Amino acid sequence: MHDSTDLLGALGTDYGDYARNILRILYTKEELQT
Repeated sequence: MHDSTDLLGALGTDYGDYARNILRILYTKEELQT
């Protein structure tokens, strides 16, 4: 759970896609660019 978002509900087509989706949930666009 992160800010009322269930991270287990994030979908991905493979492990890498799932990880990218989790990162998009956890971090802002600016944080991901650094």
